[in-house]
Formats: sequence, C-alpha cells, structure tokens
Amino acid sequence: MQNELGMDVPHAVVKRAKDKECIQGVKYVYKDGVYGDKFPAASIGGKKATRFGSIDRADANKVSLGSGWVAFMSPSYADVTVTNSGSKPESKKNTFSNVKSDGNDKSTTRNINSAPNFLLSIKRGYDFFRGFIRLKVSVTNNTSLVLTDVELDFHYDEKNLHLGRSEPDYDLKKERFHLGNIHANMSKSIAVYFEPMMCSKGTVIDCIVTYKDATGHLQTAKMEPERIEVTCPILKSDHGINIARLCQLIETLPCKDSRIYGIRSDYDALGLKNSLLSTMQNYDLRHLRTLRTNDDGQYEMWFYSRTKVKTNDIVLRLSISSKERTVELFAATADAQSLTGLLADMGREVYKAIEKEIKGKELVYQVFNVNITDSIIQRSNLLSFCDMHDNCEGDVVVDNSVVHRSKIASIDR
Repeated sequence: MQNELGMDVPHAVVKRAKDKECIQGVKYVYKDGVYGDKFPAASIGGKKATRFGSIDRADANKVSLGSGWVAFMSPSYADVTVTNSGSKPESKKNTFSNVKSDGNDKSTTRNINSAPNFLLSIKRGYDFFRGFIRLKVSVTNNTSLVLTDVELDFHYDEKNLHLGRSEPDYDLKKERFHLGNIHANMSKSIAVYFEPMMCSKGTVIDCIVTYKDATGHLQTAKMEPERIEVTCPILKSDHGINIARLCQLIETLPCKDSRIYGIRSDYDALGLKNSLLSTMQNYDLRHLRTLRTNDDGQYEMWFYSRTKVKTNDIVLRLSISSKERTVELFAATADAQSLTGLLADMGREVYKAIEKEIKGKELVYQVFNVNITDSIIQRSNLLSFCDMHDNCEGDVVVDNSVVHRSKIASIDR
C-alpha cells in the first residue's frame, strides 16, 4: 500500500496504522520528515483528515508507527475517556499513544483515575523527537466545578535526564509547571521535553499533580510512573561511502540533532582535536575527513557508520570552534530512537574527553537546546567549502591527520 506521496508503506506499519484507525488507511502515513511539498495531514482522531498549517504544529502531534514511519494526531483529539465507578464517560473518547522503545514498536494506552474521589484523571504517553524524550500528559477535570492552581511536579533521575521546555510554554517555577485552572469537564495537555544524558535500560519519570478543589482544599493526584528505555545502537562501518554521498545524506536523513559543549577557558584546539579523534576510535566508525582553517581555530571531523540491526545510515560530525569556545557533536540518521541513544552515549564520552583535555570539570558545560526548532540544527560549515577531490576554497584545508577505523564495536547498553 502507498501513501499520498506514492511511497510503499511496510506491511507492519500498515497494520499499526489500522490499529490506530488512521483515516483513509495509510494515505496520510509518512516516513518521518518526508512530507513532499505540503505539510502532513492528521489522520488519527477527528472525523476527517486535516492538513497542518506548520511543521511545528505537526511535530507536536506526531505519533510513531515504528521503523521510521509516523502518523499525526488531530490537535482537537485531546480529551481523555474517563470512567468513574459506575458512571458514564464525562468527556470525549480518546487516548494518547504511548510508543515504547522495547524493540517491538508496540503501542499501548492506559486510562488512569488516581485522584481522591476521581476529581481529576491523568493520561500520559511518550515518543522520541529530535534526540529528546517527549512526554505528553493530559489532566482532566471530571467534576462540574472548576479546579484551580493546577501544578505538575515531575520526579526523575537527574543523572539520566535533563528537563527542558514544555509545549505550550507553561510557567516553570521551582521545577513545577503551572497549568492554572481547569474548568468543569475540561482538559489541559502539556508536552514536556527531557534530554537523555546517557543510555539506560530503564529510567522512571513520576509526576505529582497538586490542585485546589471547588472548596479551596488542596488535593493531590499521582501519575502512573512512566518507564523509558534509551538504547544505544550497535554500529558497523563495513560499508564504503564517498563525500558526494555524505553530502546527500546530510540533506536527506530526516532525524538530526546535536550536543553542544561550552568551554570557559582558553585551550589548544589541536590538542583537543587529537583527544576527540582518539575518543571516536572507541566506536566502529569510518573517519572520512578532518578539515580545518589555516589559523587552526576551527576543526571539523566527519564520520560515517550504520546501525547493525536496521542498517540505517548514520552521519556524525565533531566541530571545534576556538572563537566560540564550543565543541559540537552533530548526528543525522533515519530513526529518532537511534539518534536519541547515539547522542546520549557518544555525548557522554565527548564530554569526558573535553574535561580531560581542559583539566577542569568546572570549565566545561553542556549547552542545552531548549528551542526545538529547525534553526538549532547545526549545518556543515567547512565541508561546504571543499569538493569531493579535497579542493577547498578560502582558508579551509584538509587536515593531514589520518585515523584508522576502530575495530572496537560500540556496546548495546
């Protein structure tokens, strides 16, 4: 079966689209990031497929169908089915999709009544988005009166996760998101972005919801804990590639993101470059090029590999800028889950290598990308000045250093 772009949709994805009751089958099911010359259309929920007006709006409602394929939920499809003991549902029938990274790409949904007397109910689910874990939470007022001062207090392992921003941009005070008031039989939803700091077999996110009932009394409700796995892909680099193909992959791979590290002191860019190259030798990567400026103030190192199981292409770039005092690890691949694990694993090792070279933990810090838009995705700087024959323009030259491919494969953590 084909989508509206004429792309063949895998059988397993067709089945998941059917389970999600996608409108018109797989017509509006897409390869993640490949939407043609139009914005994608929402086909989950609602009475008909509706095309989005912006890519940011679409991304906020993306649902993974596995294997790099996605569909989109109608923005109006945000209420939650709530069944109080012995009573009929008080709001529209609906669920969030909770796509787990257990290797099977199975979707599960849960309805949860956890507040005293079922005054309030909580629904949650998560997916991977541009190297982040996007946790969606919907809070529903099941009463005929307003609930006030609703706050969400997330609890998680700060060594594994970093709390970023939310959509919508609710006020964040003392690690609590302030949703305000929720009127009778209405819901409010929030998407919270967590950045993995490392790969993990399982980390848990809890949330306590506090609010005041119609009499002004303080109440609490507990979200069912969400267990999340971030798995690092096993890499292999037994496939050849040239610069022309590398440039093509940079433009066409749908999932891109980077980790950026700042340095609070002067440093030797050449020495740092050598340390980082040594670190990358611990992974099964093909080192393609190292470029630099004539003043040695900027270095750019390019690598290529593939995931062993799904054989997805992976492009990596390490950039050093003495002027900006930054190191950037950029990655591009076809699968958001692989991207998330890759950046978590390699980013941790890159951070350690910088600390060791700079000789001071307090001098190195991570720059967190809190604005999740295309504008933060770092593009090639030096590679664009050179052709496939290593002829470069301006003050850009090909570095003479050669790093042989490591025989040590990365470990699936």
